[in-house]
Amino acid sequence: MTDYLSQSIFQPSIPKQLITDEDRRFFDAFSISIVPDGDDKVYLYAEDWCTAGVLPGEDPKDDIELSEDDLYDRFQDIIRRSNGELPWILKESSYSCSRMRPDGFGGSAVFITADDVQFCSTSCWLEQRKHETETGDIGPETDDSYLPLLREVFQTLTTDDAGNTLGIETLRRCAADTTPSGKLARIAWKIHRVIGSTTIKEQAGPHCRACDGNLELDRTDTLFGIDREIYQCTDCEESYIRELTEADSPIERAVKCVGCGNLIIQSSARIFYQRDDLAHFIGECCWDERLRA
Repeated sequence: MTDYLSQSIFQPSIPKQLITDEDRRFFDAFSISIVPDGDDKVYLYAEDWCTAGVLPGEDPKDDIELSEDDLYDRFQDIIRRSNGELPWILKESSYSCSRMRPDGFGGSAVFITADDVQFCSTSCWLEQRKHETETGDIGPETDDSYLPLLREVFQTLTTDDAGNTLGIETLRRCAADTTPSGKLARIAWKIHRVIGSTTIKEQAGPHCRACDGNLELDRTDTLFGIDREIYQCTDCEESYIRELTEADSPIERAVKCVGCGNLIIQSSARIFYQRDDLAHFIGECCWDERLRA
């Protein structure tokens, strides 16, 4: 039998006078331990973290089911009543497993202020890095200053002395050669996958980073007041979005939000559930309502 374990700690230690009896009931509902930290503060942790709790009533039928949202709201109440003494509270969690299963390890963090609750996970961060490496779809938080140099290297590897350039199909065939003679072609192909260029001489229209097919404008819509163009690849099922906030807005890969079904930009989405190579994403549109439910 495989056992999965999640443990959490909360920082910083909280002044005793800020914690009410109702706060303690919430902590008990989530099996959060409270231990003294000096004379005037307490340290919170959970040896077996769970994402839901029950607030007992006088009668079992009066029990109240609690979600993580309710707990984070309670922490926000503590922050507000501190009048600036406690500007933030964070929860850091680890996920481990009694067997070395690939889905049994990871971690996450929640940063709570009076007005906001922010979440990140190691699986989300790694998924973004993996996606960027495999497709060249660079997220907004990624340093892409190296791309101009990669394009120059790509140009050099695929252009002969007479100025002739390899077409993408020719480059693909050369890269498939597993002999030492195909080494430079394989290097050029890997660079091509990162920079997202279909040929050295750019195509007239947008192209798919997954299969190099042409993108066609499928429709336009508006999400959260932002006008958008939705593109579909003619050769595969990939979707892309251009947000029309400025004249030269980039085309970015799209994924479907599990909450509302809208197409959202992958670089701004978060992983809702992941198993093996399959990931389901959730956007800011449904983050508060669905992810911690």
